[in-house]
Amino acid sequence: MTEIDELLRNARQLLDQARDRRGELQAAAAKLQADDTYMAETCLNELGVERAALLADTTIACVSGDELAARDQSYREMRAKLEAMGPVNMNGPRRIS
Repeated sequence: MTEIDELLRNARQLLDQARDRRGELQAAAAKLQADDTYMAETCLNELGVERAALLADTTIACVSGDELAARDQSYREMRAKLEAMGPVNMNGPRRIS
């Protein structure tokens, strides 16, 4: 009887661990789905191109890992500099006589 109780406790512990892991995986899957939706909307809003069209374009170099992080950081720095410059004066400088 003691051996069966021990086996039952172990089985319940394994079941609880499996349920916890399932919850973690479901949360990760939901985050990835939200990220995917955000990226699709960003492609359309900022580039005017559907995400699927970008993925299908073989002329675009794909990067990942450290290279992607470095390029993303560079992009953010350039974008911050552009925003700090403010709007462009299309009339050019005015000369005061």
